[in-house]
Amino acid sequence: MTPAPARSAPPRAAGQLALYDHEHPELVAGPHGPYSIEWDPSHRPYVRQEYAAWTDAGHSTADGC
Repeated sequence: MTPAPARSAPPRAAGQLALYDHEHPELVAGPHGPYSIEWDPSHRPYVRQEYAAWTDAGHSTADGC
């Protein structure tokens, strides 16, 4: 059975963000990098950290990604 696109898109996007930030460590906004042991086994907490830092910097969801 193939997962529904809506259910597989968020984990895929989280993985893409983690990979991009791993390749560009200067862009990491939070205190822990994307492959830090704090995030095992999911990238979801890393994405939350980065989103919190992004919104703390004055960005809003209307700004886009």
